[in-house]
Amino acid sequence: MKIPPVAALSLSLGLRPVWTGRRLRYPRVRCSLGRTPEPGKTMNSYLPPSPKSGGGAQFVLPGGDPPPSRLHPMGGAPWLWLRMWLVILALGGWPWSKAAAFPAAGQVAPPFAVYSGSDEKLTLDMLRGKVIVLFYESRQVIRKNIELKNELKKLYQAQPDWIKDRIFRLVVIDCSEASWATRPLWKKRLREHSKKEGFSIYGDWSGRMLTSYGLQREESNFLILDKDGVIRYSTFGKIERGQFEEIKKLLFSLVREG
Repeated sequence: MKIPPVAALSLSLGLRPVWTGRRLRYPRVRCSLGRTPEPGKTMNSYLPPSPKSGGGAQFVLPGGDPPPSRLHPMGGAPWLWLRMWLVILALGGWPWSKAAAFPAAGQVAPPFAVYSGSDEKLTLDMLRGKVIVLFYESRQVIRKNIELKNELKKLYQAQPDWIKDRIFRLVVIDCSEASWATRPLWKKRLREHSKKEGFSIYGDWSGRMLTSYGLQREESNFLILDKDGVIRYSTFGKIERGQFEEIKKLLFSLVREG
């Protein structure tokens, strides 16, 4: 049975419908929450009348005639405020909580734990001492910065082994939308792409890395971390070719540090 949105919100706030003999009448949510009903009145008494019924908005629910009911006994203003807050918190989280801002250069990178398609775990602590070239992306935008990826791949392959040993290429895919039913398919895709690229591609299965780093969802996020886990470069979106030289110079300088 499909319930109209206004009816669902009214019920979630504890405002139960009134049976008029033919229809259910739902109190409007935009009532005066700051007022307490006077003796002999309900909160519905403060609502503007409907042109047709003289009361709140009306909805006909299929499935027969339900028994009559009255407004919830805890329908006074204080309880309405409490119920309204509970609905807000359930839909949007704590209003005073803020998502992490997009990481800036000079910021210490938060810890993370990601897993490959073969369930291999990788953490930030495991990469201490290496320069990390990080792409964090959703699967829809993995080709947005394909030019930069190809440029860095050629640069990496042209380096001697001692430089390669100091660089870790990390690609993380936002896999938080995968369910228990689709996770095997996601893991298979990660293994296939890992084999194609020649190194392991990891998944952020819980979405914790996305939120703790303040990265952009459904975007191509690009970061460079130094050997101490400090962010030295960060951006998101399409990276233009004019920035490639700046990125390569920064990589060489970080590899030679220490």
